[in-house]
Amino acid sequence: MALNNMNRYARYRRAAGFTQERAAELIGCSVESIKAYETGLRLPPEAAVVTMCDVYGAPTLAFEHLRAASELGAVVVPEVQPVPLAQAVCELIRAIRTLEKENSDDCLLSIAADGRVDELEEEALWAILADLEDVVEAAMTLRCCAEVAGRAMLSPTFLPIHYYSTLNAKTKSV
Repeated sequence: MALNNMNRYARYRRAAGFTQERAAELIGCSVESIKAYETGLRLPPEAAVVTMCDVYGAPTLAFEHLRAASELGAVVVPEVQPVPLAQAVCELIRAIRTLEKENSDDCLLSIAADGRVDELEEEALWAILADLEDVVEAAMTLRCCAEVAGRAMLSPTFLPIHYYSTLNAKTKSV
C-alpha cells in the first residue's frame, strides 16, 4: 500500500487547532509518531486513528483513513465529506426518495422472488444497488455531521467513534 497523501492527519490536527506536541499528548503517542504519520513515513494504527477522530472532533478522518489504508477500504467505504448538517439531511432524503421512486413498482421484490437474477433483471438490480450506495453514503455523512454537532446517532449496531475511544480507555485501565 502506498503511503501517499498522508497529510490528512496534519490537516485534521491543524483544523482542530492543535500543535503536534499537544496532539501527541492527547492521543497518547510520541511527537515523533505524529510527525511520521503526517509525513507519510508510517501509517497510524487504527486505535490511534480512532483517538484522533475523537480528539480532533473529526469522524470523517476515519473514513479517509480506511479508504487510503487498504484496497478493500477504498472499494467498500463510502466517500464521506464534512458538510453542514442541513445539507446532509437534504442529501439523505433525496437519496431515499430516488431509491423509492426507482423501486416504486417493487422491482427488487420481483427480482428476488424466484431466488435468482436473470439477464433481464440484472440491469435493474445494479441500478437499485447504485441507489442504495447513495443512501448509505448520505447516511454516513449525516452520521458524521450529527456526531460533530454533538448529537451522536446511537444504534445497537453502529456506535459513534467516541464510544470506541471511551471503551478503549476503559479497557486499558482494567
